[in-house]
Amino acid sequence: MFLKSYTGADDARIYHNEGDCVVRYVKEQCNRHPTNWPVEPGTIVAAYAAHTRQTLYLEQKDFCNKNHPLGLGKPGKQPQRSVILPMLTPNNRVLAIMEFDKDETGFKEEKIHYALAYGSWVTAALIRKGIRESLRDAKEYNATILNCLKCFLHEKLTLNQCISAIMITMREFIRAEKVIFYHIIADKKLDADIYEATSYNRDIFTKVSRKIDLRKDFLMKDVAENHVVVNIHKGDEEQDFKKYNITDPAINSVLCVPIGNPKRLLGIVKVINKVDHPMFFDIDLVNVSNAGMYCTSIIFYTAIGKQLDNTITIANKQKVTLTRHMIPCIHDIIQFRSRPITKPPPYYLSFDWYPTKDELSRDLLADYVWWMFNDLFEGDVFMEKFDVFVLMCKKGYRKTSSYHNFEHAFCATHCMFVIVRTCSQKFSYLEQMALMCAMLCHDIDHPGNTNPFLKASEHPLSKLYKFAFLENHHSNVTRILINHCKIFDHLAPDDYKAMVDDMHRLIVATDLAKHFRKKKYLDDLVKDKRFDDSLPAHKMHLKSIIMTTCDLSGQFKPFDRTREITFSLYIELYKEGDWLKSKGLPVHSTLDRTRYLDIPQDQVNFLSMVVIPCVQLLVQMVPVLKDPYTLSCNNLDIWKRVSFSKLFH
Repeated sequence: MFLKSYTGADDARIYHNEGDCVVRYVKEQCNRHPTNWPVEPGTIVAAYAAHTRQTLYLEQKDFCNKNHPLGLGKPGKQPQRSVILPMLTPNNRVLAIMEFDKDETGFKEEKIHYALAYGSWVTAALIRKGIRESLRDAKEYNATILNCLKCFLHEKLTLNQCISAIMITMREFIRAEKVIFYHIIADKKLDADIYEATSYNRDIFTKVSRKIDLRKDFLMKDVAENHVVVNIHKGDEEQDFKKYNITDPAINSVLCVPIGNPKRLLGIVKVINKVDHPMFFDIDLVNVSNAGMYCTSIIFYTAIGKQLDNTITIANKQKVTLTRHMIPCIHDIIQFRSRPITKPPPYYLSFDWYPTKDELSRDLLADYVWWMFNDLFEGDVFMEKFDVFVLMCKKGYRKTSSYHNFEHAFCATHCMFVIVRTCSQKFSYLEQMALMCAMLCHDIDHPGNTNPFLKASEHPLSKLYKFAFLENHHSNVTRILINHCKIFDHLAPDDYKAMVDDMHRLIVATDLAKHFRKKKYLDDLVKDKRFDDSLPAHKMHLKSIIMTTCDLSGQFKPFDRTREITFSLYIELYKEGDWLKSKGLPVHSTLDRTRYLDIPQDQVNFLSMVVIPCVQLLVQMVPVLKDPYTLSCNNLDIWKRVSFSKLFH
């Protein structure tokens, strides 16, 4: 040893600090004396120096005292004096202890200082070397784990194979003899799927399902119930082995780590016997926990995948059921195809036209819808299947809804028809088809409630979609109809996708909350004369405003008809208000049936703040569409003059 020669020492020794003990490595033939001592007072000088982190200058008479009664721990003749130098890291951790002995003259102070400095440099070098090796090993370890996950996700490894690979990699990395992974089954407390290497093949983990017996396994009980990490080993902590009733003589150390959090235990990883060391380290805890989390994650991923497959199967079956209930009776189809379809009156091309009560009683709305579509798309392959589509669409609207029914769908579609006929040059053929179909289906299967109601009542639709619950549902049902009737199957794949996507955006645009969010932006576009319908984004804004206008078209019919449409809407709103009251929830005035006398003023507010600003914006975008604005203003004037009592005269 260089420092032995430099300091003039007669003998020198080095002890390695391995956490809880100092170890001196000696030749096999000399291994008659203890070679490791706990880092604490009461044994040898080196262990005491490691405990206190102090440099010691000792004469022979001071080798043995109450702090280090075993002296230098060196057999045979003892030196006259000794210097003990702890090698400290920057965070004050002892890496090793150097001892230098001398029999005659003492050590020169400057040489001891040099030895200390040299030891510090050696310590720094060892730290850097250890860090490099740790980083390299950690990088290789993480790369191996991630490769296991990659192979699993690419279906190159089964679930069991992936867990086996991760656990074996972790076992070899932390140098443990045995690993057991417990995956706790969520709905069965302390029932677990247990992954463990077989006795005949350590490289294969097999899965068994059994209940953890907490009456006998005190270690698992402590970890599972208290969510604590248990890291125990034989030696001074043998009482822990007794506490947990660990009687197997082959077990020297155990690290047991819970996976998850105190509220939700996901799994437990147990590793047994650290190779070449009496106990597991803190870094082992991190690696064990990470491996357990990886395994738990892929188990959850597999379970979610199975649930997804099951959900898709159920959804597909429900689609079939829904479609079957929406398919019209074969006799209705035959009758619709065999009889002359009633044509609407000539003046149906105006915005204020509405079917008479006689026409409504004769159930002519489906006929009129067919005529409107035929007017625009006569001769198209689309029309060959449209009769079934319109009958299914009609059946898809609930008769229990007083307002959101097929009559409302017809009213909105008629408005769209007049707009498309009036300014057909603004839209391509497929855009016209998308606008008409989207408008016809925009409220299909409407339950007669609002989006806020669905959220307040925790309706399944409010959990299925993030926003615009009803509109997204209408779009989904529409797609089911399209797929069943195959009305767009004649289109090229790109055109088909564009058609379906456009219809989805158009239907979702009828959500008034979305309309209000975008209106300010559109007002600014028009005001600054930046609106350009040749731009796809601006064109979509225009079509969205048209969808909203058509959805509100009941407000610019002749006043008597508008009044009836309004009252049918209030029937739905009051039912919703009744439910909210029954739950003790706040009720808006328009939902409160005790405020029925406010209907005229509510309509004035609705027209002034919603309908007229919408149609006014449309006129600014497309000046030729001025009639809805004029008709809405006329009805606004009437609502301002009329009292509730006069509404029925």
